[in-house]
Amino acid sequence: MTYLSENILSAQLSLTLECENIELAILSNIKSRGEFSYQLIVAAKSKTRNMPEVYYSIEKFFISASELMFTLNVEETDNNHTNVDTKSADFQTSIQEILNLVRKRFCLTHPFITTEIISGKLYFPFEIYPNSITISANHMDSRINEIITDFMNSENDYLDLSNLNLENIPIEIFRIKGIKKLNLSNNSITFLKYRIQELNELEYLNLSNNKIEYLPNEISELNALISLNLDSNTLFELPDKFCELENLQILAINDTLLNSLPKDIGKLKSLKKLGIKSKFISEIPDSISELKNLQELKIEATSIHKLPSTIDKLSNLEVLEVISNKKLNTIPESLGILKNLRILHLYDNEIKTLPNSIGELKSLVRLYLNDNKIEELPFEITLLENLKHLNLSNNRLKNLPFDIFEMNSLEYLNIKRNYIDKELLFDMLVVSPLRESINLIN
Repeated sequence: MTYLSENILSAQLSLTLECENIELAILSNIKSRGEFSYQLIVAAKSKTRNMPEVYYSIEKFFISASELMFTLNVEETDNNHTNVDTKSADFQTSIQEILNLVRKRFCLTHPFITTEIISGKLYFPFEIYPNSITISANHMDSRINEIITDFMNSENDYLDLSNLNLENIPIEIFRIKGIKKLNLSNNSITFLKYRIQELNELEYLNLSNNKIEYLPNEISELNALISLNLDSNTLFELPDKFCELENLQILAINDTLLNSLPKDIGKLKSLKKLGIKSKFISEIPDSISELKNLQELKIEATSIHKLPSTIDKLSNLEVLEVISNKKLNTIPESLGILKNLRILHLYDNEIKTLPNSIGELKSLVRLYLNDNKIEELPFEITLLENLKHLNLSNNRLKNLPFDIFEMNSLEYLNIKRNYIDKELLFDMLVVSPLRESINLIN
């Protein structure tokens, strides 16, 4: 058995050729053991034999954090003895160069011709499966290597492998030092390799728009990780140790099939921005109140009935978006304690009443309450002295607090699709100092 065949797990039979009495099999999409990585293998044999006599392979590996090497290996088996000849190659080493070596080795003079692939006629000491890769896919593989090579030769710390139709994370990146930002979005990745913790310098990881169902516990060992985007995956749950990502500041888990949030989510003490969107989430854990550094929180399209009453503990919260939660009909009175809140979006829920404490949100600049079932506004809403934008459209309001047009900061007011008497509205507006400046939509 040759050295090469001991390292190969499986390969894809992409093309078969023949010339005179010699048959060639060109193998791609090669899965190998350990640190070995093969770009291409060409196996040659005479028609009278079943097993290859010579393997020509292009192997790639990283010899340092900044240097990628390719070698062209020729492995010849004769009477169970293997002779390996290796020479340096570059990324552009082509099949044509290997074909020239085959011609010389077997003294061939005629041109090679393609033949019908009949995998049963060829025997290899590793698994072979039929070709399903298109030319464009082969080009894509070259594109991946080009991107990695460019990264290795630059001082950049951002590696962009998005939109490459990847099903797995390329094994090469685990040998590279200096990756701080990794973009794997818009691929077809179904799972993360258990080696993910080897990327121990990683600060930003974008896995959005893939097909990931589960994350390995090893992801919790990415101690430098600051930002993690898991949006638009099949993700069913987060691993048990997920909340050990103590330096994580940004977490996006929108458009997943997540059925619950970790009970200990409050352990993510560094978290500043959190986005949640999954129709299967029915409860927000009370421990969320322990996220003292949280500045932005978005809860969208879940099945929650209420917000935790301890939400007032999020003293640094500046942006709160609770939108399109079709079972949410109340807002806790404790909301008014969030003195730093600047933006409050509570639209497209089933809210019927607002807490009087809403008037205590003195820093509030934008308040969107549209698309709910609100019948009456608390007078205290007129105490929002910095409010500029107020959207009340598509509710069940019959009147407005009289002082609403005395709010000097108000620039935009949308009251469309309510039941407010237009004559009353006109009477309120005509005596208001805002009649010239406010953008009123009714």
